[in-house]
Amino acid sequence: MPESTTSEPRLCVCHIFDDEWAYACPHSLRYLQLGLVDAAVETLLVLPAGRKLPIPPAGSGTLLTHEQGNWLTRRAQTRRTVARIRERLAASKSPGPVIAHGFGPRSLLIAAEVIAGRDGAVVLTLDGAESHALPHLGVKLEHPPTILAPTPPIARRLSTVHVAPRIEIAPLGVPAADRVAAFDDESAEVALVFAGRLTPGARVELLLRALKRLLATQPRAMLFLAGKGPAEPALRQLAGALGIASNVIFVGRVDPIRSVLQSADVFCVPHWDGRWCEEVIEAMAAGLAIVAPENGPIESLRHGQSALLFPESDEFRLAEYLERMTQDRATARRLGTEAQNVCRAEHQVSQMVQQHLAVYRSLAARGKTLKLDANR
Repeated sequence: MPESTTSEPRLCVCHIFDDEWAYACPHSLRYLQLGLVDAAVETLLVLPAGRKLPIPPAGSGTLLTHEQGNWLTRRAQTRRTVARIRERLAASKSPGPVIAHGFGPRSLLIAAEVIAGRDGAVVLTLDGAESHALPHLGVKLEHPPTILAPTPPIARRLSTVHVAPRIEIAPLGVPAADRVAAFDDESAEVALVFAGRLTPGARVELLLRALKRLLATQPRAMLFLAGKGPAEPALRQLAGALGIASNVIFVGRVDPIRSVLQSADVFCVPHWDGRWCEEVIEAMAAGLAIVAPENGPIESLRHGQSALLFPESDEFRLAEYLERMTQDRATARRLGTEAQNVCRAEHQVSQMVQQHLAVYRSLAARGKTLKLDANR
């Protein structure tokens, strides 16, 4: 991990999460915090009420929660949250600048008001699905926030919005496992897994219909759905209607997700909805064989090299690739091994920490103060 030097001011970084991002990357956040503490950075973590980290804040980190409220109470809730954050910052041992780093567009208002009138800067991490929200956030800053994207495809999508002088790529990462999980037990039944929110946008129904076709040749294959969401009742009903309910296990939200992935063989992504999905990186780290749509947010998933990629919404090709993975297990293990190697090369925890720290220190060195426009 990077170490601080006496020539650099001691930083305080405030990570502010909206509800979507608190769900999307809890483990990456944990490792980022650990790395920042190793670099002598004081951290303050602000999570939506009801969300929690898999394990407590790292080292000297402090945890606050905030109520997001509805449209009537959101402004008052924001003022209360900002007051609590400022109180903690006033008691901070860090004399240096404050970096308010928001994850998700709804975190920007809190981040901007935390920094208003003091030495610091605003950073905002977004994914492709959130680009449309930026022009409508109702926040006017003296200087635009620095926008971070987890991958190059997401950065390209965000660049069309033109809300920042530049968009930097700062990958999120998790440690790779020490073994390849895909078909490491030849005697076990085939285990497929989907991990993520069960929403209509996830299109998990495509996966259920593909499983129906797979069961014609692999009748004992099992599909584990690791997640919760509003689409779950409809998915349970569809599994029953297709006659595959006994082959589909709804396991709910699991932390840590690695415990599920290491017992699986194939990781399935039926649809890219544009949002960042830490579970895909976790699947790469575990060494699973991955089947996903083309043109996704993780360009290091390459067809025939580290995954099998099917045309978007093509459930027939999805079923074909699932069958190929289960019948040609040597190829599945090769793809899982390469996906794990890609994770080590492009989604290292140390790389994540170094790139975020470089952004924070660069902004602190500029000595800029971001203020809310008085006419907002």
